[in-house]
Amino acid sequence: MDFDYAHYMLMEGNKKGKEKENPEVTSPSREAYLKQLAENKPPTPVELIPNSILSPPPPSKSSKPMRYIPQSSERTLDAPDTLDDFYLNLLDLGSRNVLSIALGNTVYLWNAADCSTRRRKSIPPVVRI
Repeated sequence: MDFDYAHYMLMEGNKKGKEKENPEVTSPSREAYLKQLAENKPPTPVELIPNSILSPPPPSKSSKPMRYIPQSSERTLDAPDTLDDFYLNLLDLGSRNVLSIALGNTVYLWNAADCSTRRRKSIPPVVRI
């Protein structure tokens, strides 16, 4: 619920030159509520130093530093026999920073820590009927 709009409509909604279209819609409880709101209205704050004298606030600093995005690649994966298949997961990075990739009929493991490559498994080609 938008309390600012509701307060505006209760306090100043009918003061803009609009005549009350239906005077019997207002009830005594509504009038009492409006009177209570007017009595409990907080006083306007007093400015000890005018805003015109004060200097503008300093620009806010971003909480995160700007992210550096390199313009060239650090390493390039050459995968000549990679199949383009949406349903196959041919590339996977393990929790020990080892990348496994299926190229053709062979699975290779690449260790990112020492950049070594190992041939893991090779299977014969599958004949489809």
